[in-house]
Amino acid sequence: MKREADGRGGSAWLHDAVCVGTVLPVSAPRNHFPLNEGHGPVLLLAGGIGITPLLAMSSVLNRQGKPFELHYFTRSRAVAPLLAVIEQAIDGSKLRLHFDDEPETRQDIEALLSARQSDAQVYYCGPPGFMAAIARATVNWPEDLVHFEAFHPSANDDSPSEPFTIILRNGDGGSGSGRHVSAVCNSRGWGVIDAILRKRRMRDLRVRLPGRPADPQGCGPVERRPQPPVHPLRIARKGCAAARSVKSGTGGTEVTRENG
Repeated sequence: MKREADGRGGSAWLHDAVCVGTVLPVSAPRNHFPLNEGHGPVLLLAGGIGITPLLAMSSVLNRQGKPFELHYFTRSRAVAPLLAVIEQAIDGSKLRLHFDDEPETRQDIEALLSARQSDAQVYYCGPPGFMAAIARATVNWPEDLVHFEAFHPSANDDSPSEPFTIILRNGDGGSGSGRHVSAVCNSRGWGVIDAILRKRRMRDLRVRLPGRPADPQGCGPVERRPQPPVHPLRIARKGCAAARSVKSGTGGTEVTRENG
C-alpha cells in the first residue's frame, strides 16, 4: 500500500504500525460493485489503484467467455499496481495499457467512449480527475449502462449527509461500552471519529480511537472487533445521487450502525 501523507491516516498507520508477523482482523469479502447480467461487450476502465475491482471483473468475464476490454491508465509502468499480475492474467487482445510517460500509449477518453454498441456497458474506478473525465464522456450514455465506484464523493455532490447513531462496544464493558453517539459523515470522512471525540470531551468518555495518537483522556487500547466504523463509499450507476455507507476495515472500537 502506498503511503499517502495527505490521506486520512489509514496508509500511514499501516506503514508505521504493521510489520511482518502482525495479525490483522479481516472480514469476509463483500461485493458492493458487482457485474450486471448482460450479453453485450463490457468496457472496463481503471485508473491507478482503481484496477482492483476491475481486475476481478475481468477474471469473471474471461471465465464466462464474455467479450470485454480492459483499459488501464497509470503514470508509468514503474508505479502501476498489479501490472505483472494483469499482463499474465489477461490476454493481450483484451488489454490496453496507457502510461503518461509513454506518449504512444496514451488514449483520449472522450474519443474512446464517443462510439458504443447499443448493449455495451462501462465500469470504471480511479482517482477523482479520471472519474470526472469518464463522467463527462458518458453523459449521453443510458444511465443503466454506466457503473462506477468512487472512494471520494464528487466535489459537486450536494446530496445531504445522512445522520445515524453508533453504539460503542468494547470487550470488557468499560466506561465507553454501550454509549450511543449521533453522527453525520462530513467532508473529511471523519464523521464517526469526530462525533466520538466530541462525546468524549463532553462526558469524559474513555475511548481510544484507531489511527489517532494516545492522549491523557485515553484508557488504553480498545479490543479490536470485526465490526469497524462506517464511512461513505460511492458505488452507483450514472445519475445516482446518494452514496452508500459501508463498513471499512479500520479496526478499533466496535461501532454498530443503528439507524439509516
